[in-house]
Amino acid sequence: MIDEFTVEQFKSFGIFEDDGKDFLRNINKCQAELSDIQCWQQFSLELLTTNAPFKLHELVYKYIYKSRHNSNPGPVWCPTTLSVKKTNLYAFMQAHNFDDYRKFHRWSTKKYFVFWEKVIERLNICFKIPPVSFCELSKGIEQPNWLNCATLNIVESCFFKKKHV
Repeated sequence: MIDEFTVEQFKSFGIFEDDGKDFLRNINKCQAELSDIQCWQQFSLELLTTNAPFKLHELVYKYIYKSRHNSNPGPVWCPTTLSVKKTNLYAFMQAHNFDDYRKFHRWSTKKYFVFWEKVIERLNICFKIPPVSFCELSKGIEQPNWLNCATLNIVESCFFKKKHV
């Protein structure tokens, strides 16, 4: 991690000196008012653009998370509530009456056979021969046999229009 961030570093990325000073002032203010995760979320979503070089993103990340040990790095992606609600996973959770990710995850691991049946249904996977079972565990949980006896041509599922279930 880095302990200091200078205007010269900003200039090396083609950022004007005054803009670099503003940027640095904003980082320091953000760090004084917010947690490191909230600060990174704000900067990565609002101030760092996709036009900025990756190296600049990396330096800002390292500076914001400078107090963390390497074995506990800060999250790189911090989705907003709105961006989470736009995901396919969230839509899938809502379709199965889950608002809480932890409860959903617990259900998906305890009732994995139902979960994967619903996922395959949602993805509208087309089988030439449907599975006899979604998960066969005769060799134990460590060696599952997924979609037992099924055959498919994945191209048909990916590129051909299907009837929705």
